[in-house]
Amino acid sequence: MSTASAVLAAVAASTGLTAAALAATYGGDGVSALEALLFVLILPLHAMLAAGFWFAVTGLVRSKSPPADGDARGPAGGADGFTTAIAIPVFHEDADDVFRRIRTMYEDLRHSGRLERFEFFVLSDSFRPEMCEAEERAWQRVCGQVGGFGRIFYRRREDNSGKKAGNVAEFCRRFGGRYRYMIVLDADSLVRAHTMVELVRRMEADDRLGLLQTRPLEHEGRTLFARIRQFANSFYGRLFTWGIATVQGDAAFYWGHNAIVRMEAFAESCGLPELSGRPPWGGAILSHDFVEAALLRRRGWKVRIDPDLDGSFEEGPPTLIDFAKRDRRWCQGNLQHARLLTIRGLHWISRGSFVLGIMGYLSGPLWFLLLSATTAAALAGALPQRAPMADLPVGGDVAVLALTGLFLFGPKLMALGDGLLDGRTRRQHGGGLSLTASVLAEIVVSALLAPLMMLLHTRFVAEVLSGCTVSWNPQRRDTDRVRWREALAAHGPEMLGALGVAAAVAVLAPQQFWWLMPVLAGLILAVPLGVCLGSADLGGRAARLGLFRVPHEPRAAAPTAKPGGLAAETAPAGTE
Repeated sequence: MSTASAVLAAVAASTGLTAAALAATYGGDGVSALEALLFVLILPLHAMLAAGFWFAVTGLVRSKSPPADGDARGPAGGADGFTTAIAIPVFHEDADDVFRRIRTMYEDLRHSGRLERFEFFVLSDSFRPEMCEAEERAWQRVCGQVGGFGRIFYRRREDNSGKKAGNVAEFCRRFGGRYRYMIVLDADSLVRAHTMVELVRRMEADDRLGLLQTRPLEHEGRTLFARIRQFANSFYGRLFTWGIATVQGDAAFYWGHNAIVRMEAFAESCGLPELSGRPPWGGAILSHDFVEAALLRRRGWKVRIDPDLDGSFEEGPPTLIDFAKRDRRWCQGNLQHARLLTIRGLHWISRGSFVLGIMGYLSGPLWFLLLSATTAAALAGALPQRAPMADLPVGGDVAVLALTGLFLFGPKLMALGDGLLDGRTRRQHGGGLSLTASVLAEIVVSALLAPLMMLLHTRFVAEVLSGCTVSWNPQRRDTDRVRWREALAAHGPEMLGALGVAAAVAVLAPQQFWWLMPVLAGLILAVPLGVCLGSADLGGRAARLGLFRVPHEPRAAAPTAKPGGLAAETAPAGTE
């Protein structure tokens, strides 16, 4: 049995346990309409939670296992004899920041002795005159500083059709014949020279490998929100990425950046269709990266994630508000994938990736319906007016809650246990006490944010279903605070709604009040939580206390180029 089939069977068995526990609770005296509704809502939610849990378990086992014989994940092949394009699409970004990172990577490649095998292309979709002028000035300045004319190119297209995917596709059509490989970066990407060289070597080692994805680590986070996210991305993400890479094998998905593609494979496989109808369901495919990976695998090319590749960085959203804006765009793109599930010839794992992406956003509305049904029933007197856990049969709701807790917190506790037992990991995160405190603090913050994300995803899905679409806007990469007015505008409706529900439950169904408080607390505190998490001052205080430390922080915190570039600033490869 393949790893993917084994994980699928484990998810099915775990969901079956949940179904049996619910049957033990609701089946004794017949099943009411409310109980049937709860059954239908809980099972898909538990299947999603179980999938995450078993991905983490698989990742923990795989990360401890040596590579199998013949596994081409070490240095192999060569990087000589041809040039690799490094494509960096930009859209109304801070030009100085973009070219600062390019200069760092350029000088790092020069220090490594491999510069002559790489060429940089900044592919601009900007149209505001002041932004275009700033990009050209920054390009001229950096090329003059490093002698990069003829190796760092800047190109701005007039027609922005297809957005980022269209920009990259047009570059491939016009210039792809010159290059064997293309490393695709985002405007906020920073990749070390040894990583880029290794990407090329691994592609050379397998002539059927069409796309190879690194594990991008978030870095340079200044706000408390960004620091917590980069800690979770690094510490928990290691297990999840190893698990996903192991389960998906040669049919992995693609995050759209910090990866290398084979030009031949990309050109013959990844022409994206324009979906019929109007946005949000029709038009350009927003989450194009998953689709490109699926189309590559459909044509027989391998698509792989190699979690052991370090030295790949990106910047995360600085605030909860910015994270939600990005998530809204991803929600629309992932829901579009429902129209692609019936494409002939897709690998079943590619279809599964589409389903997981869709369910990642549909889970919010399902949780909302589940909580709404139980709360409304309590208010209407349909549920017994007693403590929720009283007089329930053994193996009933207690088992469902136990499984929920295991699936939710198990991966994080596994990562903590593994980190505490590994001396190197423990030291990289500031010691056992700092690591434990960081995990516990992250769990508390995640628990407070979960109800808010549930409501945001519910709203996002409702907007897509009602025909509302998103605009293509630039992202805010950095800020040092969130103003109270901004937080109130963003989270005020959820806060006021939670206060209303809390008041109603306290009066009409007081036995249910404390049962609902873990959900309502995060919503009631949404506005002050948004302000605190968006504070760079609080992020700095957390750093001084040793909280949310990540192994790559010392080497990624100061990307300004200096002689030797990143190679002079960083620890040796393999420190993750």
